[in-house]
This record gives sequence, structure tokens and C-alpha cells, in this order.
Amino acid sequence: METKNFEIATTERGKPDADILFLCLAGLVESKDHPHIKHHVETAARLGCLAVAPDPPGIWGSGENTENYTTTNYIQSVKELIKYYNRKTIIMGHSLGGRVATVVAIEDHAAETPQVIGVVPAMSGDTFAREDNFYERVEEWQNNGSKSFSVDMPEDPRRTSELELPYSFSADAQQYNAREGLDTLTIPKFYIAGRYDSVVSPSLVKETFEVAPEPKEYYEVNSGHHYRRHPKIVNQVSSLVANFIERTRNQSRTYQ
Repeated sequence: METKNFEIATTERGKPDADILFLCLAGLVESKDHPHIKHHVETAARLGCLAVAPDPPGIWGSGENTENYTTTNYIQSVKELIKYYNRKTIIMGHSLGGRVATVVAIEDHAAETPQVIGVVPAMSGDTFAREDNFYERVEEWQNNGSKSFSVDMPEDPRRTSELELPYSFSADAQQYNAREGLDTLTIPKFYIAGRYDSVVSPSLVKETFEVAPEPKEYYEVNSGHHYRRHPKIVNQVSSLVANFIERTRNQSRTYQ
């Protein structure tokens, strides 16, 4: 798909004329084709949404230049997708995707004609700098100029791929804080945490949840951070998201 500034690989399911767009955003170095993203997309499509999952600019189907894989570009590409589809939108994101979803929702909420009606950050903190012992490894990342991230291949978890991210990714990501402006975001919000998450601890998710105004919900699943290879947890998260979609859709219709 070609937007104003990007060529974005997407998975699209559901009716093109659906009244609600469901965007599902992958986490750090994840793909739209990883099992959890695919399952959430299929679930939303069965509920009558137009469900879309993009690969972020610079990686997987959206390019092979990791210099283009930045939080700034991820945020901008999501804004352009929302403009392209031009309808009420619910955004879910895992980890980095959850932070991107929140930042986009906050900015959209301040627009003259907002389109985002609900947001679901899953296993997502407020800033990149507070995740996974960040300050213990950032100096090495900066000195080396890049850092290798290993990720299992979407179609075969026994195979892995190494993505080498330049330090500029870290420097760019640190600009964004999902708490800034959050106190003004009065659309429905559903925060999902992993009880055994050592990357984004439940306490970090709960801290952000506490800042958010109503309406909001919080739920912990019995999972670590990378739940994509655990079908029971994927199913559970999809069920939670499905219920949120229904509640948010009904509330949106009430205030039409």
C-alpha cells in the first residue's frame, strides 16, 4: 500500500466498507505475520471490522533499510493509514506498537475531526528508556553504533532472523512518552499487562494506566512479554480485545 510518504506492506481482512477500522501494530522487530498479530486481525474481522496490520517502515515487507525503522516513521505511517482508510478507528499495539498506538491516539484526539475511538496498549510502557534494563545496555549500543535483535520467523519459530538496528533507533525512540497528553485522552482505553513480563513489567503498565482518565480498563494475563507463541494466551488476548471492540463500538453508536 502506498501512502503519502511510505510504501507499507499490510494484511487486510474484513469488509472494505466496514464502519470501523481495527489497526493492529506489531512490537519491536515483530512482523504483521507473527501469530498473535494475525489472530487479533482475524478476530476483529469476524466482528465486522476492516482489520489491518502493517509492517513498520524499514523492516519485513515494508523495506530492508533499518535506517528507516524508527518510532517517528512508525507513528507517521499509522497516521497516514488512518487518513487513507478514513473512518472510525480502534488501534491495538503490542509493546512498541502499543506506545505508537497511544501517541497516535493522543494526537488524533486533539484534531478537529478525531477518528480514533479506542486504543489497546498490550505489554506496553510509557517510554522506550524504561524497558528491559535500558540504561544498562544503551552505552554499549551507542559505542558499537548498532545492536542486533533476534526474532523468530513468523512462519517457523525454529528459525530466527537477526535485525541490526542502528543506535539512531534508540535515540529517536527516546523522544516519545506515552504519558504526555494522556490525561486528555477521554476515549476508551484498555491496558493489558503480562503478569510475568520482564521487559515491560505490570507495574510499568499500571503506572501508565493510573495516569489515564476514564473510561479505562486494566487486565493481567498469565504471560511474559512475548506471548505470540502461546496459543492459549493469544486466544485470551483476542477475546479480551473482541469484547473491547464491541463495547467501544456500542458506545460510539450511542453518542452519534
